[in-house]
This record gives sequence, C-alpha cells and structure tokens, in this order.
Amino acid sequence: MNNKIMVVLVISLVLIVSGCASDTRTPRDELFMFFNNAGKAAYVADFVVLGDGQDMISSYKKYSDGQGNYRFDSVETEEGQGRTYIMQDKGYVCFNIDGSWTCEEAAVALTYMFMPEQAFGELKNYADKLIVERIASQNIAGVNAICFKVENTEQPGLVEFCFSQEGAMLLQKMEIEDTSTLEIKATSYTTSVTSEDFELPSAV
Repeated sequence: MNNKIMVVLVISLVLIVSGCASDTRTPRDELFMFFNNAGKAAYVADFVVLGDGQDMISSYKKYSDGQGNYRFDSVETEEGQGRTYIMQDKGYVCFNIDGSWTCEEAAVALTYMFMPEQAFGELKNYADKLIVERIASQNIAGVNAICFKVENTEQPGLVEFCFSQEGAMLLQKMEIEDTSTLEIKATSYTTSVTSEDFELPSAV
C-alpha cells in the first residue's frame, strides 16, 4: 500500500472516530459546557426582564470581557444612572447624579443577581435530577442562538436557556407550575468590547 493511500485512510479513520465521539455528547453535557465557558465570552448586550404577560419589569446593559470582568448599566433616567462592576472578584457601584460620577466598593455577592451564569451554575448540583433537551434554535438579538429546555424531576417548572456561539447567555426563561414566568432576554448583542469599557468613571 503506497504512502498516499495510507495517509488518506488514517485521516478518514480519525474523522470517523471524532464524529462518533461528538455524537455521544448528551444535551446535558452541551448545556454544562456552555455554563463552564460562559465567563470566557467577550460581548456587550442589552437585556430586558419580562414577567407574566410579557410585561417589562426592568432592563440593563451587560459588558463582559471574557477575562472575569463585568459591567452592568441601569437605564439612564432623569435622576441619573447606575453602574455595577465586577473586576477580578472585586465589586464596585457607581452613580451619575447631575452629571457627576461617584464610585464605591460593593460586596461581590450583591452583584451576582445580575449574572445568570453564576446563579444557574448551581444546576450542576442537581445534575442527576435534570432532564435536559436540546430544542429549536431561536433568533435572539440577531443571533442564531443555541437553546435548551431543563426540567428538575424534584421541583415543578421548566427553565429555558439560549446561548450565542461565543457562549453568552442570551435568554433565560423560567416557568413555574404553568402559572408564572420570568424571562431575561437580550435585545441587542455585539462582540465589540474594549478595555475602556471597564474603567471606573470615578476614583473610589
């Protein structure tokens, strides 16, 4: 057998083996892979928080540099604007009142409510009780998002997650006993993020 034929056969075998390996990955494995990589995605996105009947509860803008730094901006109003920063496990809150920024340190734990990746990372604690299904992709903020439906066999309700190809969570929807819903959904998304986005607007 000449060398060229041998090389082709080896490459073909590698591709076949790789394909078989990827087919054994379960939807739960895929979901946890996205959770594990969520902090590595660099992006900026606007989010709305929707309640029952799709009534908007709040909105915010989220920044992630993929290196453990985050920023969350509240909607600017006549009273001013607030920002929350998480930078290498340190938290800061900043307020703009009458055009002047002030910043101070904050407990990082208080900022976790803005980070669905952190809060729902707890799903791993119930891995053996989860039914995870890969569902149809959704177009969210112009992105063809990869989506999953999750059910805990010991608790009522369903949770739906959608991610961008980069790993950013674009949708988190909770349905509780068919009576109540809460949805956090991206309305805009870009991977254009710079280091300047994480500079505090004022000294602490």
